[in-house]
Formats: sequence, C-alpha cells, structure tokens
Amino acid sequence: MNLITEQIALPERYSLTPTAEQTRDLMIASAQMVTQVTNPIEQAAASLQGVTLQAHIKEVKSARLELAKPLNDACDKLITLEKDYLAPLQAEKDRLGRLVTVYQIEEDARIKREEAARAAEIVRLEAIRLEAEAKAGRARSEAGQLRAELVAHEASTAVQEVIRAPLPKPVKARGSATRRELRYVVIDVKSLYQARPELCALTERPSAIKAVCCPAEDANAVNPDKSIPGLSMWYESTTNFRS
Repeated sequence: MNLITEQIALPERYSLTPTAEQTRDLMIASAQMVTQVTNPIEQAAASLQGVTLQAHIKEVKSARLELAKPLNDACDKLITLEKDYLAPLQAEKDRLGRLVTVYQIEEDARIKREEAARAAEIVRLEAIRLEAEAKAGRARSEAGQLRAELVAHEASTAVQEVIRAPLPKPVKARGSATRRELRYVVIDVKSLYQARPELCALTERPSAIKAVCCPAEDANAVNPDKSIPGLSMWYESTTNFRS
C-alpha cells in the first residue's frame, strides 16, 4: 500500500573510501611492529599504539553514528507516522474484538445450558422408562402390562432421539478466533516463590556482586573463591586504552 507521499531512496550498498582503508592498514602495520612487552620502553610503545587504535575506533564509531543519524531520525518519523495512522484503527479493532468476545462468552454459556438441559432430559426419560418397566413387571392385568411397556418403549425411543440429536455448537464468525488467555498480577513474589518456585526465575545482580564481594587474592579461574555458596569468584586483570 502507499503509506507516505515522499520517496525514500537509499544506496544499494555502502563501501569504505580508499583513504579509510589505507589509514586502517597503516595503523595495523604500525601496531604489529610491537611484538613483545618486556621493559618500560616497549610498554610505552605498546600503550601508545593501543591509545592510537582506541582513538581511531572511537572516531569511526562517532562517524558511523553521525552518518546514521538521518536514517535513525527518518525511522523515528516513520514509526511515529505508523503509530498515529494505526491508533484509531487499532482502537476500532479492539472495540469490535470486545463485542465479539462478549457474544462468544454468551454463546458458550448457552451451549452449557443446552448441554445441561439435554443431560437432564435423558435422566428424566430414563427415570420414566425404568418406572414403566417396573410397573409392567408389577401389572396384574395384561392391559396394564401392555400400557406400561408402551410407556417404557416410548421413553426409550425418546432417549435415543435425544442422544442422536446434534450436539449444540457455538456460532462463530468467519475470520475471528476467540480464546481464553491467562492474565495475572504478581502481588507477592516472595510468597509465590515459596509456594511454587518453578513459576519464578532467579538471576544474579552483577552490580551488587562487584560492589560487595571480595574474593581471595590467590583465587583464579581454575581455583576460584567459593566462600559464598553458589558463587565462584576471582580477580582478573585487563588493560583498556583511553583515547
């Protein structure tokens, strides 16, 4: 469908400029000249190369964000346009859905009433049949026995007709589906966990662990500190370059 009047044209592909590729290759070649760090001079050289690389990485990311800004702004505008356009349609669809849902609930209630009435009718007719058969057995005259047997036969026939009758079905509109969905609100997660732990998900809090936990200095990945039940800890040194 045609949603907007403006045309959006983007290039089929994006490619690096020759200057950008040359700069990257030169920086890599310069960094690869540092092969070891065994003294302060080599450490300074490695750090200088790391800082240079980090500064260029930061510059490239900033350039990418700047280039993508018009695209991101356009996406935001399209999303807003879509939301504004669909809002009244969605509201109307929801209203129709509520109307259909109310009717389907009423239909389900009708089916239950009809099924209950059907079951009650079968019970009633069976009671008539059993009573008539009992009377036939107790009848002193042939005419009385025949009358009781006729009543029993009619009741039995009526039961079979009720059983063979099509079961009631709710009327459903084509193109719609109504189903019951569970909705819930957790009012006390601790009580829920104590009663049904399989209904909850536990997860650690990384910021809290780093703020309050102090593993032994000699702990490592092979032999971690396990002083806190359920937690393995150790210190690990890393180097970051600041541009």
